[in-house]
Amino acid sequence: MVVTVGGDGTLLQASHFMDDSIPVLGVNSDPTQAEEVLDSIIEGRRAPSQLSRMLIHLNSEQLPTYALNDILIAHPCPASVSRFSFKVKGNDQSFSPLVHCRSSGLRVSTAAGSTAAMLSAGGFPMPIISRDLQYLVSYTLMVHTYAIP
Repeated sequence: MVVTVGGDGTLLQASHFMDDSIPVLGVNSDPTQAEEVLDSIIEGRRAPSQLSRMLIHLNSEQLPTYALNDILIAHPCPASVSRFSFKVKGNDQSFSPLVHCRSSGLRVSTAAGSTAAMLSAGGFPMPIISRDLQYLVSYTLMVHTYAIP
């Protein structure tokens, strides 16, 4: 087990160095937090949350790290249009038809990432224990949001 003491950034940074076989306990060291979550868990009054992470393949190659919050596929220059294709596959379902896009980018988030950049881009918050993914294809003037069951 790895224990991180700090904030969200500390937990995110640590998560880049391990896969899902290693449990990570994130302890928020913010002194303004009045609630003692760790004490509640130790005393059995509260259960720890298990967060989902994404395993990502890019051009059929598995990336070495798992994403805890989200991924963004976009051109390095924010003013440029990105061209990409993707398929969606839910649990025990076949792949959707290949979707070809020319847009500002594609963002995919876990539940943990749904309240950060995804929310500010027009997505919606998901329950933290959800194992669903949310993706958003963004365009200059409009945003489409779809939840993956």
